[in-house]
Amino acid sequence: MGTRRRSPLCKAGTRRAPRTSHSRSHPMALRRPVSAQMSPASVAPTSFDTPLMSSPNAGDSGSPSRNRLESVFETQTLKYMEESNDILQTRSQTLLLLNQKLASLNNEKERLNTEMEQEIATRASEYQCPLCLGLAWNPHVLVCGHSFCSKCLGQHKAEHDRKRTANAIGTDLDPVIRCPTCRSLILRKPQFSHTIQSGVESVAKYLHEDAPSAHRLEWSY
Repeated sequence: MGTRRRSPLCKAGTRRAPRTSHSRSHPMALRRPVSAQMSPASVAPTSFDTPLMSSPNAGDSGSPSRNRLESVFETQTLKYMEESNDILQTRSQTLLLLNQKLASLNNEKERLNTEMEQEIATRASEYQCPLCLGLAWNPHVLVCGHSFCSKCLGQHKAEHDRKRTANAIGTDLDPVIRCPTCRSLILRKPQFSHTIQSGVESVAKYLHEDAPSAHRLEWSY
């Protein structure tokens, strides 16, 4: 009874460590209050202690980043508008030059058309039959040099023969037919002219005139 029991954890020949003065105290007693251990500077402010801070994208119109973005956007917009105006002015000038060139070409076209019409009218008068005042299709040239279309020249010959037949007795008509233009005697049969026929066809092509049916000249001598 008078002996002290050893702890089963203590080995033989070892001496137990002495207890400190605070070994019997409660573990919670060693902890100091939080307010005593942490300084006011080390305590982070809570959401209730500090005001709310809004981000630049939260609609704060006065933030420097938003003002910078608006300034960049305005600068780019003005630059784009200036470039667009330059492009429009350049295209307007180009369109004006094209219109002027087109007007000049139209004037030149009208001038050429007028000259061509005058040339055609001149050539048409050169290849005109003096009797019908039309193009001398299938032309024949007399000894005197005048030319007529075969239809008009045949009609002139037939009219002369008819008058001679009607006034066979006591007639004052010449036995030989004369030129309708200069009244020169036609002493030989009129000759077909290929040169005049070619000119007549070229003029008729510009006038969009079709060739009449072929007419054969009937001549007795």
